[in-house]
Amino acid sequence: MRLFSVRFAVLLGLFGLVFSFSTPSMAQVSIELGGSAADLKRRLTANGYTEIVIIKQKFVATTVEACLGKVRYRMKILITGQTKSRDKIGNCRTEINIDQARNLLLKQGYDRIDIEPRRNKFVAVACLNRARLRVSVDRFGDVRQERRLGKCRPTGLTPTDVKADLEQQGYSRIRFIDRQLPRYVAEACLGLTRVELVISGDGEIRRENEIGSCRRAIDPRELTDILKRNGFNRVKVIDDQLPRYVVEACRNNKLQEVTLNRFGRIVDQYQLGRCANQMNRAQFEKFLKKQDVSRTKIISQNNGIYIVKLCEAENQLNVTYNNFGEVLGQKRVGTCRSRSVAEISDALARRGNRNTRFYAEGCRNGKRIRVEFNRIGDPVGRKRLGSC
Repeated sequence: MRLFSVRFAVLLGLFGLVFSFSTPSMAQVSIELGGSAADLKRRLTANGYTEIVIIKQKFVATTVEACLGKVRYRMKILITGQTKSRDKIGNCRTEINIDQARNLLLKQGYDRIDIEPRRNKFVAVACLNRARLRVSVDRFGDVRQERRLGKCRPTGLTPTDVKADLEQQGYSRIRFIDRQLPRYVAEACLGLTRVELVISGDGEIRRENEIGSCRRAIDPRELTDILKRNGFNRVKVIDDQLPRYVVEACRNNKLQEVTLNRFGRIVDQYQLGRCANQMNRAQFEKFLKKQDVSRTKIISQNNGIYIVKLCEAENQLNVTYNNFGEVLGQKRVGTCRSRSVAEISDALARRGNRNTRFYAEGCRNGKRIRVEFNRIGDPVGRKRLGSC
């Protein structure tokens, strides 16, 4: 009786055999990977996933957790774009928008609410029982970090109300310098002119002073140049769609996620990790040996760009790297043929090895079994090793 369905391949060593058992087909996400965590996040986002967290990244596969709808999955995604595994690990909470956050505060008794989005949360200044409070609402609707600012003054328009009135009058990019009644002070753009406004509690503009010019909205193609002018390098655009742009780049050897507004102004930065150092050819060859690939061969090197032919499972790929070890692109160019057991045996014999024996180990019905094969791949013996 045939015990296992085995596919043979070469293990880079003297005596051994790599094998794999046939597995049921998995649901797949159609993604073309460019090799980086940034590319993976961008393409998963395009496929409807949210709250994406990279757990582990290797050349051949990346382990990621993400939400799709209300379900959280852990997935292992191959460089080919296939999903090797996708397991449900829990439920995802529904994120709220700014209007839902405001309504949530209203239901809890807050009024005169002035609320705006911040990174991964909403921050509001509001009144509750005559106290003026600063509160934050996370993206799942939990109210946190309540802090007393003082007493609420007599009723007047909130900054949110004033901002809406100003926008109706043609002002844009409104930023409040002073949010405390009896009057508000704000900076805003009127066309490309920047002005300072002093506004009464009932929304009347009492004074308007020209203080400079306003930036024009940028073309997303300018993002790389803008980041470089700010001291960044190795810039990679993650999201080039408004209402904000997201870029990953290096500065001072630190990998940063940088968020810019439509006018090219940096509004948020978040450190993701460290940036790899540049490698010379000898260092790059050592780097390749540590990757979970085989039959690597550098076929081109030019200005810090390497093109490497390699095998990832059965796929033969031409992979383009920069001298930091980052994958710039990859193309499938053929199939890597696995050598037969006889070919492996002959190759070992040419290296002076004698009496080579081939084994495969695996689990069946909770028992770990070792199967011995002859030089043409037929099982000639088996041994029980214990429990799995």
